[in-house]
Amino acid sequence: MISLFGLMGAFFVLLAGASYFFYRRNSPVQYGISLSSMLISIFLFHLAAC
Repeated sequence: MISLFGLMGAFFVLLAGASYFFYRRNSPVQYGISLSSMLISIFLFHLAAC
């Protein structure tokens, strides 16, 4: 089973790549990516604390 910290690290790399891709295209999707990543990160930290 993948550890939670490994999952968070992979998620961070994936989101950083997607954010950079949409930033270079000057797309408004980049704001939705940052908002969704913030919400998912809060959820993952909540799971790690329990």
